[in-house]
Amino acid sequence: MYIVGMRPRQGLFTKSEFLKGKMPNPGTRGADVAPDGSTREYVAVKLASGTWINGTVLTLSASITGASAAAAAPVKPAGQGGRVGVLAFATLSATQTMAGTAFGWAQIFGACIARCSATGMDSVGVALGLQGAAGVFSVQVAVTASLMLQGANAIATSAGAVTLMNVLLNYPKFVPGDELA
Repeated sequence: MYIVGMRPRQGLFTKSEFLKGKMPNPGTRGADVAPDGSTREYVAVKLASGTWINGTVLTLSASITGASAAAAAPVKPAGQGGRVGVLAFATLSATQTMAGTAFGWAQIFGACIARCSATGMDSVGVALGLQGAAGVFSVQVAVTASLMLQGANAIATSAGAVTLMNVLLNYPKFVPGDELA
């Protein structure tokens, strides 16, 4: 299913709310149009219990029906090229603690706000990877022993610790480091 004109920023939903139809099935894709006319695309995801922060980088399951926070040293998921998305809900600084299974939206295409380690984010267009803290983009480092991403670039600059930054997503996915080195 594909939803056009959806509203992804309504927060995370509990399993009870999901069963009442407040959230589509995981794997459902949708798009909305930003105020500037650009399109943003999302995929519905199922999340484990825990505290979730808006802008967290997620590793999507091979079937794109589940997600987990991206690990600092991720293992390339089997299947669909190891897709990556950014958790999108409510306000920029929103945090939600979910006692059980949660359902929400992960952005996979278009300009978004994502959690980034600002170290080295000193120029627009920097390729982003996941060599830093879990759930946080970092400047991509070409290391053949690690896994890198393609399809995620910074569209703003920043300095300091982990912060929310403007990022451009183009269906990001993991690729082996030796393919880009």
